[in-house]
Amino acid sequence: ENKTQSLLLPRYALMTLFFATATEATEDGSLWKRSSHWLSSHHACSWYGVTCTSGIITKLELVENNLAGTIPAEIRLLKNLVDLKLPHNLLVGNPPWDNICQLKQ
Repeated sequence: ENKTQSLLLPRYALMTLFFATATEATEDGSLWKRSSHWLSSHHACSWYGVTCTSGIITKLELVENNLAGTIPAEIRLLKNLVDLKLPHNLLVGNPPWDNICQLKQ
C-alpha cells in the first residue's frame, strides 16, 4: 500500500459510511445531526466524530447523530480503528466486523 492509498482509502471508507447512513434529512436539511467538514476538502481527521493519532484514523464516534441504514463493508478499510461508537442511531443489519481486528471489545 503506497502513501496515496493510505490517505485515500480511509477517506473513501468514511465517505461510503456517510452515503450509506445519511438517508433522512433533519429539520435544517442536513442528513446527520452533526457533520462538520464531512465530504469537504479538509483532512478527514478534522471531520466531526473522527479522531486521529499521528494523522491515522483511530476512533469514530457518531453517537445519536441520525445515522440510518447499514454500516458498509468499506468500514474495514479503517485498518487502525480501535474505537467505534455508533449507539442511538437507526442502524440495521450486521456490521462487517471481520477484518476490523483492532477494535476494542
